[in-house]
Amino acid sequence: MPPTNTYSLHQSIADIAQAYGRYLGEREIRYINQWLQNLEPLLLRLLHGEISAHYVADKLREVFSPATLKNIRNDQVLDRSYINSILASIKAEKVTQVQAFRKDVLKRKLVPPDQIGRWVSKTSKKDGKPTLWVNGIRLSGGETFRTLIKESENIDIEQKLYDTGYLRGQELTYLIGNFYGKDPIRKSVYVTEGGTLDRLRLISNDLRLAMGWKEWEASTFIMTGIYPIYRAIETDIQISSHNRYDNKIVLKIDPTSTAKEVIEHFEWCKENYFENPKARQPNPKTERLALFHVQSIIKKISTHAALEAWNNRCKNSKGWRESWIYDRKDVSNFKRDLRTAYEKYDMNREIEKENIQAKIYPPLQQGGIVR
Repeated sequence: MPPTNTYSLHQSIADIAQAYGRYLGEREIRYINQWLQNLEPLLLRLLHGEISAHYVADKLREVFSPATLKNIRNDQVLDRSYINSILASIKAEKVTQVQAFRKDVLKRKLVPPDQIGRWVSKTSKKDGKPTLWVNGIRLSGGETFRTLIKESENIDIEQKLYDTGYLRGQELTYLIGNFYGKDPIRKSVYVTEGGTLDRLRLISNDLRLAMGWKEWEASTFIMTGIYPIYRAIETDIQISSHNRYDNKIVLKIDPTSTAKEVIEHFEWCKENYFENPKARQPNPKTERLALFHVQSIIKKISTHAALEAWNNRCKNSKGWRESWIYDRKDVSNFKRDLRTAYEKYDMNREIEKENIQAKIYPPLQQGGIVR
């Protein structure tokens, strides 16, 4: 990787982390710095302005976050999901900046959903070339790093680019299709400072903060009136590709939901997205056996010695029970219980691959366009 400004690297990584939704770990940092199929590293391509932080984030999700799902069995009967979403869209309609943009730019005519990409492209051309910076230095005419290094008259700028290597601009993100499906199609474009798309970007960011939406949901709503649907209870799956002990079920709950509804969503997710659901009842003894099994292997302790250590823990350690003690002659059963406990403990956190690959989503087609 050619030398580049330290600030540029840190800022680019921060941009990726923001788009990714969490801090980048060692694996992610290593991934964006490696060559892929004869292509330059993702981080270098971002520094050159060839790709956006959102593009890098999407690539990271493909590799390290196979799925973050929001699957609910009974959301069709939870009218609060739709009522909440519709009420939120009505509030968004009344935001002064939204009304002004639709009046001044759209002439009170919303963009048809199938025309979003065309409208953004047309508006971008009217705005002119996008405004780009190198470490805060604005480039005239929107030249890119690639074109600048070919221009002999820009030799001073070329050197500065090589030393800093940091080209960026402000992005507008928006949806162009499958708005309520499992994989909404998101795009982004660099904007011209002070242009129509820049105005839309600023309003979208304000609306995002006010409504708790994503930026692309806010911008799409302003253009088309299509509002996002947020379920009253969101059941997410947090998946760590190399650490199944970090696999989690994450619930986001409307405060008016009942305990029965919350438990029902949790049980559905556990039964449908994890292996061996019937064997997942917590048991203090088997959990300790699982840990003891691994510790015994690491310390290279014989089964007889492990049994003695186990019985000693049962007699003297807080939280352990004497009823868990094994007879000294029962070495074979103890060895079997150690292995079985660990296998169950490990497999109980294994994701059901068929469901994850299918990415099953419940039907949520009742959302629509606010007119």
